[in-house]
Amino acid sequence: MRQYALLAACLLLAACSSVPVINGNAPTQSSSVTQTAFELVGRLGVRYEKGGQHGNVSWRHQPDMDEVEMRSPLGSIVAKLRVDTQGAMIDFGEGRIEHAPDVETLTKTLLGWELPLTGLRYWVFAQPAPTSPAQTEKDPQGRVTQLEQAGWVIEYANYPDNQSLPGKIIMRRTPLEIRLVVDTWSVQHVDSTQTRF
Repeated sequence: MRQYALLAACLLLAACSSVPVINGNAPTQSSSVTQTAFELVGRLGVRYEKGGQHGNVSWRHQPDMDEVEMRSPLGSIVAKLRVDTQGAMIDFGEGRIEHAPDVETLTKTLLGWELPLTGLRYWVFAQPAPTSPAQTEKDPQGRVTQLEQAGWVIEYANYPDNQSLPGKIIMRRTPLEIRLVVDTWSVQHVDSTQTRF
């Protein structure tokens, strides 16, 4: 079950304490998220039913590609995920590689149920995805502290002074809970002709 809990977190990050270091600004509207490239490095905790695991994560997102690398607390690679226009691929090491046409099919095949990955690229910026209704709660500074969408409850905390990106994100949907503590953010707006990182 350990591998499946980490897989769920890895896959959720493809589509989901300390104060993060932030370079760049968060997109201000949902529509601009689709033209945003980012890289985040942090720590991940996953609870699935009665078990749980934790490790380190790095996630590199561009409008047409995601790469997620999961590491154990001691630094060994647990899994590498790549999602692009050609499909989804996860490499567990030692020759075990799984492919699917998209990340939703990959989660359905490996976990038995689909994860709502289309919303995550918005959720990490504390924004609802434009694909379904959502409810948000905000703090006095106007920053989102909780978002509910597609059956998920996402809580945000540890906003650095004058920054719009959260340092801690907790995503819950029974029986899964994922805690992400972001140590570093790097965000770039991407124009249609050039990607800058």
